Amino acid sequence: MIKRCPRAALALVGLFGLFASGCDSPDKVKAKTNVCLDADEIAFRVPKKVKLASGVDYAEMVRQKLELDPDKPEMAYAVKLYNVFSTGTKCKGAKEEAACLQVLATAPSRMQGIWQGPLAGGGPGALMIRITKGDAVSLVLNPEESKSIYLPIDTPEEAAVIALGKATVAHPVERTVKCDGPPVETRGDGTYVVTAEAEKCEGSERIRYEQRVGVKPDGKITILGEKKVGTAGACVGGDAGGPKADGGH
Repeated sequence: MIKRCPRAALALVGLFGLFASGCDSPDKVKAKTNVCLDADEIAFRVPKKVKLASGVDYAEMVRQKLELDPDKPEMAYAVKLYNVFSTGTKCKGAKEEAACLQVLATAPSRMQGIWQGPLAGGGPGALMIRITKGDAVSLVLNPEESKSIYLPIDTPEEAAVIALGKATVAHPVERTVKCDGPPVETRGDGTYVVTAEAEKCEGSERIRYEQRVGVKPDGKITILGEKKVGTAGACVGGDAGGPKADGGH
């Protein structure tokens, strides 16, 4: 529980830049955490260190690969499933646990999700997430739906994937979060501040900006500040629709 400063104490903070003894500022940095996201976490906007939303019993990121099936006629392909990571307990809240587990084991019936192109050791593949809520088994097939697995935002890793912004075919991320920092800041009011990089075209140059992205528990973000940190090559034909350094969601 955060002990708020009384109004008189907050006035002293404004006058002297001091915190009154025994109380916290709502935006005080409570912790700093280095976050390093891999390609799968970035693609689906779900971190492996995730705290499941209320009612979600289990979540599993699955990679699907189209491979030759030795049990089928020559040159026949089948979809093979590979676990990327999982958290929670399968069908924990199900009234009919056996039926829930059977559906989970056979889903999906066809390849779907985020297309990944040819994969090593096989044909094309896709990435998706399977979840269980009570007796229900459902599939999460794109990053826009993935927040429902873990909202509200209550870990630095969740804040970092939210700060990446929207995913499009041309631009998988609007911003990048570096493994070597700066760290994600956890604030006293339950919000997070993620330092990320964004690029935008200015004339013929692609300019790199460092942005401080505020992330609220409901997943909404605000650009708190930015600074130019360099260039990232040339832009062909001006602004080609890449991520903007002055926008938010």
